[in-house]
Amino acid sequence: ITLLDPVTPIARADVEQLLGSHESTKSHLNKYGGIMPTYTSTVYRAAMGNRMCPLFAFAWLAVFFRAAAELDFVQLVAVGQNAVIKGDLEEGLRILRPLCEANPHSVSPCVYLGLGLLLRDERTFRGMHRASPDLREAVALLLDALPKISMEESVDIRKYLALGLEHMNMPEVGVEMLSEAINHSAELAADASLHYSLGRHLDHLGRIDEALASYQLSHKLKPNAANHGRASALKKYTLDDPDIQDMQEMLLTAQGKDVAYLQFALAKAFDDCKQYDKSFAALQIANQAMVRELAAKGVAGDPVQEARNRLDFMKEFFKELEFPAPLPDAHPDPIFVVGLPRTGSTLTEKILAAHSEVTAGGEDTAFSHSASLALQEMHAHPSQEAKVEMFLAAGSNYVKVMRDTIPVHTKHFTDKMLDNLWSLGWVGLMLPRAKVIHCVRNPVDTCLSAHKQPLEGSMALWTADLTVCARYFRIYTEMMDFWHKVLPEGTILDVHYENLVENQKEQTQRLLEFVGLAWEDETMEFHKDNGTVATASVAQVRKPMYNSSVRRWKRYEKFLGPMFEALGDLAPVSDTPAPETSRTEL
Repeated sequence: ITLLDPVTPIARADVEQLLGSHESTKSHLNKYGGIMPTYTSTVYRAAMGNRMCPLFAFAWLAVFFRAAAELDFVQLVAVGQNAVIKGDLEEGLRILRPLCEANPHSVSPCVYLGLGLLLRDERTFRGMHRASPDLREAVALLLDALPKISMEESVDIRKYLALGLEHMNMPEVGVEMLSEAINHSAELAADASLHYSLGRHLDHLGRIDEALASYQLSHKLKPNAANHGRASALKKYTLDDPDIQDMQEMLLTAQGKDVAYLQFALAKAFDDCKQYDKSFAALQIANQAMVRELAAKGVAGDPVQEARNRLDFMKEFFKELEFPAPLPDAHPDPIFVVGLPRTGSTLTEKILAAHSEVTAGGEDTAFSHSASLALQEMHAHPSQEAKVEMFLAAGSNYVKVMRDTIPVHTKHFTDKMLDNLWSLGWVGLMLPRAKVIHCVRNPVDTCLSAHKQPLEGSMALWTADLTVCARYFRIYTEMMDFWHKVLPEGTILDVHYENLVENQKEQTQRLLEFVGLAWEDETMEFHKDNGTVATASVAQVRKPMYNSSVRRWKRYEKFLGPMFEALGDLAPVSDTPAPETSRTEL
């Protein structure tokens, strides 16, 4: 097996036959008969003819097999490639992995293995998952392959690898890789999609002017609604901006998600120009188009009922559960930043990451994945003591994954996956010393701001309709009230966006004290930090603190009656800012 198996999948069948597994051999060889008919029939005849003398057969087959494998290597690679291209990922990966491992300097099997792993990761997690072993292996394989192939042959690989690098939080590598391609030749410099990908990576690095220039050049080379969508977050429009007319003309023939991208961008442009009626009308069309696009992909349902079901489950599961006391050697590393979108979470993370002892982890699904595995495993541990140990071990594994993935070289790291607000009970079980920063904002500003964003996936189901958003907000508020009640005191700190922008130093001190960090002046200049930002707030957090986003809903007040009614007692009754204190006192 050591001698034969690494070369190609057929090797194991050869050895199995020699050990007496006749049916297994026959099945395996029949499967590959269509790939290598001459070789497989010869192996089968030789194996059957020498089964009474397995040592002789083994030696003969080893020599023959290596020769045959060389002849049929290209055919096997082609079969694996075709499987990946057709979407039969498991079959393609099963064929390509041993070929790549046995021939690491052969480009084709390793490239298609990498692409297959990227596709499987995207399929498994409905979007690439940064902590996934598949994604990390795929990025490593493709980066290793790039220098071994010509630039012309590598263009498509670079485009798909750019997505992987984006999810791996490696925009510097992405910028270098894409710039290398663009600067290689006039032909590649005219490739619009390369400039669009470059813009996304520059965007995440905070190189706003360069990112905007890349989107504009991409659009000039090949007009695309996505260019307007990305650029709209980075620029300020005026009434005579030619982009407004261009977007209106594109809408005459736009379909599907392009309608949503263009209408969201127009809504931003009209808001900049203080034409709020036009802006609100564009938002309604944009959100309706996004919901239709999601429905076409099978993403549908009642987000409010689903949220209620999750809340009811959490209340039942955690109502009488005892959380472990923090151990002196338990992990203090994670600082969870949670809340709804558009509540100042990116701003809060930037302030924390400006501290010398904190690394920004961004949005990652690693914790929810670890919590899900722990929930499945807990039934195998009957005693309470065993369950506690299991949860603590799961927490340690999560910390290791995050530290390896980001990577982290500081005492603390942030995890800004907002949806972790539904999993805070697991934080208490798995990481009893972890701190949670809950970002809070005026409910009307929160809902309206989320309504203005082209959010992806199931999140768009509750942001697309302001009344639904208000009902969802009520359940979220009930969820956070429950966590404050059941989690140990000092676990959660509410940070009100309005207070943060009005009293930056006071609230920053409060934030640092809560997570146990000494004051550093750099936290007041968070906007100078060049760390990666991959959220809708990418442009805002590159500026000093400002308060122009407070009570922006007043501009649209005449449209918001149904949302106020759905919010009920949570609706603001005046223009006064949020209270200066929260449920966690320092």
